[in-house]
Amino acid sequence: MYPEGKRSPDGRLWRGRTGVMRVALPGGHPVVPVGICGTDSVDRPGVRGWRRGRVDITIGEPICLEPWRAAADDPAAWRAATDELMAAIQRLTGQDYVDRHPDQDHTRDAR
Repeated sequence: MYPEGKRSPDGRLWRGRTGVMRVALPGGHPVVPVGICGTDSVDRPGVRGWRRGRVDITIGEPICLEPWRAAADDPAAWRAATDELMAAIQRLTGQDYVDRHPDQDHTRDAR
């Protein structure tokens, strides 16, 4: 599952959506962060067809979800656990983190 919900519009790591934790916490499922960088070189947004390029995939250690297990149905726990997941992905990729969801006009935020 991709916690951002869609590809990053500008290469930065945007705030994750809580769906991953809504599934993982009640069932006690492990969550493994995966960092993926370079997809824009092989599948450019708005360009039809695939290109040759390099995509780096880094798999991290499973996240300890124990702090939130007792509150598996609490939206605040989903948010906190999701924030921990996004921090783990950020450590794997080195991407700049944006603590909000991307809006339609992301160009104003581009660096």
